[in-house]
Amino acid sequence: MIQLSILSNSRLCREAVAARLASEDWLQVVGVAATVYDLLLGVQGRPINILLVYLDVESAVGRDVVWNIKTLLPATRVVVFGAQEGDAETVRWIEAGAMACLAADASWTCLLETLRCVAEGRVTYAPEVVGCMAHRIGELQHTSAGVKPTAAEPLSDRETEVAQLIALGLLNKQVARRLGVKRSTVKTHLRSVFRKLHVKRRRDLI
Repeated sequence: MIQLSILSNSRLCREAVAARLASEDWLQVVGVAATVYDLLLGVQGRPINILLVYLDVESAVGRDVVWNIKTLLPATRVVVFGAQEGDAETVRWIEAGAMACLAADASWTCLLETLRCVAEGRVTYAPEVVGCMAHRIGELQHTSAGVKPTAAEPLSDRETEVAQLIALGLLNKQVARRLGVKRSTVKTHLRSVFRKLHVKRRRDLI
């Protein structure tokens, strides 16, 4: 059975979608949250196969959010919905690794078909998004000074554990106690996490 979580600032949106998906016998909604912090706190280490993200979530830094999600939860496949035609933010999510993007006016049938495709490992984008991507590819081909975004360097298993616990708000000594290691070891792993995720502060992991 597919384990799915929903990330959206709109409580009405996330709870309505979760309630509707509850009737599907091939997937299970394991969590709904407004922030990445709440998401990690709620799942408590349980696997998430698919994360359904509404584009109201931290849209100004969406690319960084999805990169961190894919680094902290490497097995999770991200599906974005609420895309608008010509929306540059949608393109940035795709560049960061989202496997599917649905238009804002997508039907319920389309959503279910997309989730099935992603569950099978297939990438799928709405026609509006494909047009945006074609335009973006053209920009990259004609911009010699531009730098194409690259994914964050993968974390080791231990670094992932440390990052997830820090994202839940634990102090270094609490992380050390939970993992059975020295506090200095936690600090070493944390420095590596900061470097790989290109962040400078603990709160950037939340």
